[in-house]
Amino acid sequence: LELEVVLDTEPPEKLPLQIVLALPRPPVFRRLLSTIASLGAESLLVVGSARTEKSFWQSHVVEPDEIRERLLLGLEQARDSVLPKVQIHRYFEPLVEEVLPSAIAGRRALLAHPGSAQACPHEPGEPITLFIGPEGGFIDYEVERLTGIGFEAVALGERILRVEPVIPLLVGRLFG
Repeated sequence: LELEVVLDTEPPEKLPLQIVLALPRPPVFRRLLSTIASLGAESLLVVGSARTEKSFWQSHVVEPDEIRERLLLGLEQARDSVLPKVQIHRYFEPLVEEVLPSAIAGRRALLAHPGSAQACPHEPGEPITLFIGPEGGFIDYEVERLTGIGFEAVALGERILRVEPVIPLLVGRLFG
């Protein structure tokens, strides 16, 4: 069998979307990687939060090869060939102090937080950094730290949703 590969079309354009995700349970994280890649996010920062179980970091799903494999599955689904950039930050405080201030420069920074009085904007037309918390949400200190550096807390309504449906819902709302 002889195959000839012809790459004659550009991959779909990436969304101007940077996702910051508190590490969820390993099976959920595995599925989310494919979803995030297929939605076209340009980058993903994974971080620990107060409600992230320490044992999650021992799972093989946070290893670079496993992450790459899951991202590739999402790219295949979307007929894409450009991997999102991925950074792993085990600890919340160094991420907030050292990484996020420059990462959100020139972008609208949104914190998905149930119970927020502000609704998630609809197609704001600007680059977005979207921080999504763990199952169980953020603790008050984390919300204060993130809003203190420029994140806006936004909600999708009164219901508290799991992490898996929240990402596609937010991306659909933000980018149509």
